[in-house]
Amino acid sequence: MSFEQLLRNAKQGDTAALEQLLEIYQPMLIKNSYVFGRFSSDCYQTLVERLLIAVHCFKIPEELSDN
Repeated sequence: MSFEQLLRNAKQGDTAALEQLLEIYQPMLIKNSYVFGRFSSDCYQTLVERLLIAVHCFKIPEELSDN
């Protein structure tokens, strides 16, 4: 499945697609969750929340739309 289709499905509420997106971005989320050399679970949780918000707010350009 293409990234665009994965994003489209996640926006429509497909939890499996959303889990796949989280899996794709998890290494970056973990990397950016270190504060002063220590992993911050609060920071990780905030980044996951921001990713979920971004997925739902993202507008897919018309030229990529299959409709």
